[in-house]
Parts: sequence; structure tokens; C-alpha cells
Amino acid sequence: GHYIPAISHKIYLENKKANGLTIHLEGVAIGNGMTHPEEQYKWYPLMAFNSSTAPSRVSEKEYKEMLDAVPGCVEAIRKCNKAGGIPCTKAFFQCNRALFTPYQSKDLNPYDMRQKCEHPPLCYDFS
Repeated sequence: GHYIPAISHKIYLENKKANGLTIHLEGVAIGNGMTHPEEQYKWYPLMAFNSSTAPSRVSEKEYKEMLDAVPGCVEAIRKCNKAGGIPCTKAFFQCNRALFTPYQSKDLNPYDMRQKCEHPPLCYDFS
């Protein structure tokens, strides 16, 4: 959760200036937020291979490759946390390519591992 708190705070500060335009904001919600990527990404391999709620969603080979990618992903996130900007973009792509793509490539629902993604890209019909 980098963006929602920052955007909410910016709206709050701008509303305090009262320059005519205000945005009525009573609260915000983060659905399935990435609040601690350094910790969360570490668990993607195990969740995809040995979830307690769904069958294995990646092969043993993919699982081992994902595990091997965790240290590099975590290091990339640490660089992002120190510097921001381009290191964050690099971390995002590095971690997702190695730790999310093996699962995502199977057209599975990222919000419910028991299901296929029936309505890509968000998996639900919002019409």
C-alpha cells in the first residue's frame, strides 16, 4: 500500500487549503493490498505450491525456481525502499515475473486460488 495512503493524505492537505475545490473523503479501502512486499513475496512460492485451501497451482520445478528467485526479489524491494523511483519499477517487474507469472500464466484467479479466472483481467464480471 504505497499509493492509497499517499493519495489520501494529499487530498486531506489540499482540502485544508480550501481553494474552492474540495474532495469529500470520508475514508479509503485497500482491497488485497501489498502492504509489506518484502514479507509477502517470500510466501508466493509456498502458497502456489502447497496452499491449505487449493490444489497445487505450480509444478515442483516452478516452485523451486520461484524459491530461488525470492532472495533477489527481496533485495530489489530493499533497494526500492531506500531509493524509490526506478529501483521500485525494477523490483515490481523482477518480483512479479519470477514469483507471480508462474501462477498467473495458468489463467487462475489471483483472489481465489480454487478458481479459474473467468473474466480476465480482473477475473470477475463487473458489468
